[in-house]
Amino acid sequence: MDFSAQFENEPSATERLFTRLDTLPQRIVVPLLGILGFLLWVRLFGFTWLFSVNMPFSDQWSFLSPLYDGFQWGDIPSAFFYQHGPHRQGLSFALLLPIYAISDWNVRLDSFIIALICILCGFLALRLRRRLIPGAPMLWDASLLLAFWGVNFFETIYITPNASHSIFPLLLILIFANVWLWQSGWQRNIVLFILIFVTIFTGFGLSIIPIVFILAVFQWMRKQWLDGLVLLIGLVVTIAAFSLNYQFQVSAEGFQVIQPNPLNYLLFVISMFNYFFLFFLPRYTFSYFPMGVVFISAVIGVSLLSVYQLVRQPKQSAEKVRFWEVLLLLAGTSLTYTGLTAYGRVQLGLNAANVSRYMALLLPAFAAVYFALLHFRERLNPFLLPLLLVVMCVRIVPETYLAYKNGLYYSSFKLCWFEGYQLQSNVTDANQRVEESDTKDVFQEKWLAYPARWDYLASQQDGPFDPQMDLTSLEQWYPQPCEMLK
Repeated sequence: MDFSAQFENEPSATERLFTRLDTLPQRIVVPLLGILGFLLWVRLFGFTWLFSVNMPFSDQWSFLSPLYDGFQWGDIPSAFFYQHGPHRQGLSFALLLPIYAISDWNVRLDSFIIALICILCGFLALRLRRRLIPGAPMLWDASLLLAFWGVNFFETIYITPNASHSIFPLLLILIFANVWLWQSGWQRNIVLFILIFVTIFTGFGLSIIPIVFILAVFQWMRKQWLDGLVLLIGLVVTIAAFSLNYQFQVSAEGFQVIQPNPLNYLLFVISMFNYFFLFFLPRYTFSYFPMGVVFISAVIGVSLLSVYQLVRQPKQSAEKVRFWEVLLLLAGTSLTYTGLTAYGRVQLGLNAANVSRYMALLLPAFAAVYFALLHFRERLNPFLLPLLLVVMCVRIVPETYLAYKNGLYYSSFKLCWFEGYQLQSNVTDANQRVEESDTKDVFQEKWLAYPARWDYLASQQDGPFDPQMDLTSLEQWYPQPCEMLK
């Protein structure tokens, strides 16, 4: 008997493990995913409840300026076109402006709405997975839940809430990807046209511009003239409207049109991808790159493979074509976004790449890599388990600690300042109070020092002066906020 042939055909222990995990029965997988999702929701809404403070902070003083002369329903179109930095506030701001007016500037409500949008994004990502790789829920889908229902973008949720920057564009991009899978027809083209317009106008959703153009080219290559024309017209109309009264603004000081060392742009982008996995030591620059190199290499690889499949395999089924188009849309949008961010912020140094609010629009790239691995899981199964384990290691402990630590600090920061302001209704005294307590020495007057606007909120009993709304939930646990800054 030939025992060597028998052992050659027998799967290894690793292969058997992957097979077992890949074929776990639904009675085990579904409850596990359900429990994980519930725990992630508890963390997300728990942190939002604990650390959101009902007072404007930092950039909010700027983009909420349309409310200072009293809200009118006619302000909604202006809110849609409102420019904040290099982008416009778009659809989410147009929807949130009347909510702010009706709720008397309830910033905490804004934070909870953003958290709900995060939940919706997770469901859309799961739906996209089911459409692209049909099949029942799998253990590997935990990676999507951990990423999309995480708190790695805590800054946007409860420190300086602004859905327009990245959370709402993420929602629109995922809706776009789901609609892209519809059957061709006039309904699909109309919805895509609208989505192009509102996505480009909403924060850094403008990152889809080059990818939509590439998708239009692929439509023409397959002689789908009408579909490609709709995309092109959508781009032209939107960019023309976007350009009206547009002024290029970079919020970071020291901006240069071209950096003396262009390599700095690439290093900044890699650092952004690296921060997504939080495998870095703040004081050691060399740690800003290892995971970023792996992540960006995978994203670029998925993008190039998608282009290859669409160019060299024109006779694929419609389902396969749409699969590669969606992967290109997701991966390409994140790459464009990181490039734009690096262009505007690189002069601040690599530390500026390690920012929470940038992480939401890296989620499309993560989803693209995950979908690609799942698509080729018969050959790439060994990568799915390490991906899940890495995401679990990052999202459970380091991410929770970072979101908690920063949430506690900035919430205490706001409350300490407001306590000082209430004593004399004086911005200068409040600033001095925080500066005396803030041992980290990060205070910037522009975050809170707007005397006329504080007077306006006090006269209208809005925001922190609204007697019917809680200022925060944090006071129940930390009644001395200034002490938390020391």
